[in-house]
Formats: sequence, structure tokens, C-alpha cells
Amino acid sequence: MSSENVLLTDEALKLLVKCEGLKAVERHTKVLKGQRCENSAEHSWHASLACLLLREYEPEGIDHLKVLSMLVVHELVEVNAGDYKFFEDNYDEKAAAELQAANDLFPADSTVPVQAVRSIWFEFEFSDSAEAKYAQAIDMFMPTLVNCVDDGKAWGEYRTSRSAFLAKKSAIRDGSEKLWELFVSLVDFSVTKGWIDSK
Repeated sequence: MSSENVLLTDEALKLLVKCEGLKAVERHTKVLKGQRCENSAEHSWHASLACLLLREYEPEGIDHLKVLSMLVVHELVEVNAGDYKFFEDNYDEKAAAELQAANDLFPADSTVPVQAVRSIWFEFEFSDSAEAKYAQAIDMFMPTLVNCVDDGKAWGEYRTSRSAFLAKKSAIRDGSEKLWELFVSLVDFSVTKGWIDSK
């Protein structure tokens, strides 16, 4: 039996192969001290690692494994939908494209393993639990951390203000008050460096 025939008869294997394409989806955050942008697979790995390392910022009672699972799968839809610029793109357009991608990648009538991925993704996307809110907080926090360490490189293109930046990423606070405090400290540091406008 050829490998092609095996893949075509197993939905989980087909999804694994399809999602390998996440490595080719370019984001808008630069890799640390590099010239190229990270890809969505790298971002997902980094966010997942953050989940393991930032345990002190987790709200009490959080299901840690569920948060980790969400961060592993949360960007899979970008295989079909691509990445969106955080400060520029239309949120409604982004949400519609990602919802369509989710239904294409993990259909409602798919097998149990694929259904599990679907369930995790939808819970994350619609903030349906404390775990989803915390996973979203980590997802939004990580580019800020990398940009601060990288001298605000990716922010030079957008020149956002402190107030607009805090408003845009306010969901971090919904996920973790402790992570929000750390995030604000990074933003204020960036203001002192001139990477983000003070107003």
C-alpha cells in the first residue's frame, strides 16, 4: 500500500499533513535578532513553551493541559486563512475567514481525533472558558515580549500609542491579572525607549 493511500483513508493523518503547511505561513513578528519574520508554527511552539514556563501567571484552578492543547492548535486555521496584521486588518473579515478554515480543516462530521481538535479550537476562539481566556492571553503576550527584547523592531512599521496598544490587547487582563501586569510593564518600558508613543 502506498503512503498516499494510507493518508487518504485516515482523517487524522490527513490533518497532520495539511497542518505541516503552518511552517510556511509568515507572520509579522520578526524572529529575535533576525531579519526574517517568524512563521505560525514557530509562534505556536513559542506560545506552548510559554504555557509550560509561565506557571506562576496562571489563574488558580486552570486546567494546564487544556491551555497547552489550545496553544498547540490555535493557529492551525492559518494554513487556509493566512495571518492577519494585528493593527491593520479587519477583525470581522479575519474571524469569518478563520471560522471557514476551521470548518474546512476539522468538519463537524469528522472522526473522533479530529473532532477533539475542532472542540479545542472553537473553545479557544470563542473564549468559552477560563482556559481559553488564559491561552489567548499568552498568545497576545508573546509577540510583545519578543519585540521588547528585539528593540521594538516590529513596532516601527505601525507607530502605535500606549493607550491604543493597551486597548487592543486588553484581553490579556481577562486571562490573567498577573500576566497583564507584566505586559503593562513591558509596554511602559517600550514607551521609555520610544518604540511606542506615550499618549
